[in-house]
Amino acid sequence: MKQITLIIAVSLFLAGNASQARADESMRAYKEATDNLIEAQRRLSEQNLEDDKKYAAEAAKPIICQNKKDCELKWERAVAWVVSNSEWKIQTQTDNLIQTFGPEEDSTSTAFLISKVPLSNGRYQITITADCGRRGLCIPERTWAKAMFGRYVSQKSSNR
Repeated sequence: MKQITLIIAVSLFLAGNASQARADESMRAYKEATDNLIEAQRRLSEQNLEDDKKYAAEAAKPIICQNKKDCELKWERAVAWVVSNSEWKIQTQTDNLIQTFGPEEDSTSTAFLISKVPLSNGRYQITITADCGRRGLCIPERTWAKAMFGRYVSQKSSNR
């Protein structure tokens, strides 16, 4: 009986040590995974800051149409961009205004308001406002959306 008790005690001791070794290994793997995740988040945050700077400069560039034909082309592109990039349908569309539905409270879907503002000598500036119900979580992100809108609307056309 003493032998059986001793064997059981040794087995439990060995099993406990094996369990502790597995627990230690699991804890090391968890810490390594956590450290890797923190490092990845840091790198992503740095990249996002760089992207924000790049997109902010691009989003701030004015969109100017020089004449009637140029304005018509850019306005057509503005409508096409909104249709392709907004989850919200267009609520109002005139020669000087494009407005989507939204934003709704707690929605991450970006709503858009695009205006064509007269300048002088037949020139106009096209402006875009983007917003969602959960600032900072807009999809697409507001600054990026403005930059991409400007790129698309201002692109050169070889067929006109």
